[in-house]
Amino acid sequence: LGRHLVLPALMCGIDRVWFPHTGVFPGSQLSLPFQCPVDHVIEIQSFVTRKPTYPVLEHSFLNNTRVSDEFKQSKVLVKLGVDLQLGSTDKQVVEQLGKYSEYKVLKLDAVVLNDVDSFGGFEDEQTNTAFEQRLMTSTGVWGTAKERPGHVHYDFFADRAPWKDRHLRYRTKPWTLVGGENPFPE
Repeated sequence: LGRHLVLPALMCGIDRVWFPHTGVFPGSQLSLPFQCPVDHVIEIQSFVTRKPTYPVLEHSFLNNTRVSDEFKQSKVLVKLGVDLQLGSTDKQVVEQLGKYSEYKVLKLDAVVLNDVDSFGGFEDEQTNTAFEQRLMTSTGVWGTAKERPGHVHYDFFADRAPWKDRHLRYRTKPWTLVGGENPFPE
């Protein structure tokens, strides 16, 4: 569609700190959970600097005073399962959303419905593999609490089983919290 993705606001249940902690930076007045910056979850530079680039913007983009009112008001709500069928491939997305080409902003009402992803991947297998590899290696880490030292990497595909994560750990059961490079429990 030749558009930029405006990410949703993200909520974090623990502050991103490089050492074991109690959930918030020592001395901070932060209350959990909190609306966190995108770089707490996604290594955003990997989307915008590595080829191919995937242009993404922070959730607050449409609140920026430098964005014209005309742009902000040119929007349509896209209903998942109605306007956009679940599991649509890249070509199907273009076909289904092409009718909204006059709008500057397409707002999806959801990205998952009944545990089915809205995007079913790219039809070209090589492109799809490259995209999934980028997603797998573009997530941030969060330092875990004192009771469970180590880093936990976000995983866009945590709902898949079986699945091999970025540390090549193979998982056959639903996702569980595993710090560092520890193996998944069997």
